Amino acid sequence: MFQVPSEYVWRAGAVLAVGEGLPEQAPAFGIVAAVIFGSFTAIRIAFRQKKWCAFVPMGISFSVGMMYNVPSFTLVRVLGGVMQWYWTSRMKKSETSAMVFASGLVLGEGLASIINLVLEASRVPYEFVLRFMES
Repeated sequence: MFQVPSEYVWRAGAVLAVGEGLPEQAPAFGIVAAVIFGSFTAIRIAFRQKKWCAFVPMGISFSVGMMYNVPSFTLVRVLGGVMQWYWTSRMKKSETSAMVFASGLVLGEGLASIINLVLEASRVPYEFVLRFMES
């Protein structure tokens, strides 16, 4: 009934587990993903001695991530990982401050979800919330 941060992922997994099936385009996506990441795996095997091979994506990590998470859930975490790498290796900053910042974002998402839940349960019109945020 109420959408919380990862509720959609858990619900989709439960629906699939009880046999309600996959989305309509899932087989086509699976075939394309298998070809793309199978190719990446072949490249990693063929060129394992090259330095640049470490930057070729691994098919297993992609498949596990896509099996349990929707892309919007995964891509945000990838972006966070890239930002953390940049913060610690390029800017030579402490990892502690990045962790504190990330914890604040997680806490903010949780608090925003609770506020959204209260507004939804109170049947506050969406237009009212938009007008409030614009002012």
